[in-house]
Amino acid sequence: MKTNKSILNPKITVFMPVYNTELYIEESIMSILNQTFSDFELLIIDDGSTDRSLDIIRSIKDSRIRLVQNDVNKGLPYTRNLGLKLAAGEYFAVMDSDDIARRDRLERQVNFLQENNNIPIIASNYILQYGNGKFRKSSLPIFNKNEMKIQLLFRNYILNSSAMVRKEFLTENNISYDLRFFSCQDYMFWNECSKYGYIYTDQEFLITYRTGHENTTKVTKLKRKDDRKELVDYIHKDLLEYYGFTFNTEELQLFNNVFGEENLLDSNCYERSIQLLNKMIIQNSQLKLFKEADLRKVIQYNFLLTLIKSECLSNLDKFKLFFNSKTWFTKNIRWFNYFFLRLIKKSMF
Repeated sequence: MKTNKSILNPKITVFMPVYNTELYIEESIMSILNQTFSDFELLIIDDGSTDRSLDIIRSIKDSRIRLVQNDVNKGLPYTRNLGLKLAAGEYFAVMDSDDIARRDRLERQVNFLQENNNIPIIASNYILQYGNGKFRKSSLPIFNKNEMKIQLLFRNYILNSSAMVRKEFLTENNISYDLRFFSCQDYMFWNECSKYGYIYTDQEFLITYRTGHENTTKVTKLKRKDDRKELVDYIHKDLLEYYGFTFNTEELQLFNNVFGEENLLDSNCYERSIQLLNKMIIQNSQLKLFKEADLRKVIQYNFLLTLIKSECLSNLDKFKLFFNSKTWFTKNIRWFNYFFLRLIKKSMF
């Protein structure tokens, strides 16, 4: 491992793992160096790039850049853990080497964490930039810090490049990236974080996230689709058991089929899915885990999302189930309108 010197006691370590992103890395680096908040180090770890990524990094002269090189390609989980180990800052901000940070990202996030000592993690909304050059704002649900804990039971909506974490929080709770989780180490990481602290999601769009291009990480995820399904199923099981929800083998399989990677919701398992979610609500009440209104809200969002996106249901079935009273765990006019419009648009194409 090769490294250069770090600046002394930076407020923030911005960590950027790199592997063959020559087309985008300069723009990513400059989006950090041009931040309105300047008390940071930019810790860049190159994981054995074979393109011009290293040359581009070295051509940028700024004392806040600390470049580390892995001797060989060791993979993203190892590299992320090395970043955690080497980080000198009080706060740890993640930044992928093909994404772009809004100019006030660091300032906005560090100010929030300094003003809210009870919250160790802040993430944000983001803008998607597609390979064809088009942009779209993400349409993530607005969840409070309690609802975010529940959300991770179903799906991970935390974008790595949007997150900032108190380094002390990770150290005290011995949290790091699980080396077994190559395909979805981010989900497992936030899963572990959620067990010990709150995650706040800022609705500002602080990151532009590239998608639909030849990003090595995304291509690797596609190649490891089966591994990812197995790991997501494991994460669901781990977090459900952590909170004390008790599902038998068949119920757990159903939960993973409906809220996992494949989305196998169909007319045959609809009734059983409703029963399982109502069982969660009953067990939550018995265990006194979450506010029932919060749980119902998160269940509602995720079940509607699954219903709309399912490829195992015809458009006619989707409309029938959408208007079935059993589908609705809470009254939410905003989501009714939002998902109804999505359902109409989806049925037209």
